[in-house]
Amino acid sequence: MLSSIIKEHNQKQQKVREENDKRRQQTKESLQAVSNELINQTNSDVVKVFQNQQVIENEAKHLHAQVERFNKQTTQWIQTFQQLNQCLKELGDVENWANHINNDIKYIVNNIEKHKSTP
Repeated sequence: MLSSIIKEHNQKQQKVREENDKRRQQTKESLQAVSNELINQTNSDVVKVFQNQQVIENEAKHLHAQVERFNKQTTQWIQTFQQLNQCLKELGDVENWANHINNDIKYIVNNIEKHKSTP
């Protein structure tokens, strides 16, 4: 009877060990699956971040090129307006000179007419 109890106890212990081993293996597999999923998800997020970074860098380069073009165009416009301003100043000088010449000619004509009219 004692031997049968010991045998039964040993069988139950063996069964418990087997169940524990089975559960341990299932837990290990589940943890491995969770770890793999977390790694895959993290890698996926890292890839997305890297792709977004590349897009941002490309956009920044494109924007920088546009700013450079705009800067060159602005410089050209400034130079053009400076030239136009200089031309307008010169035209103003010519107009002023022409007015002085016109006034001088009128003065001379008036003096000539005065001298002609006086006996």
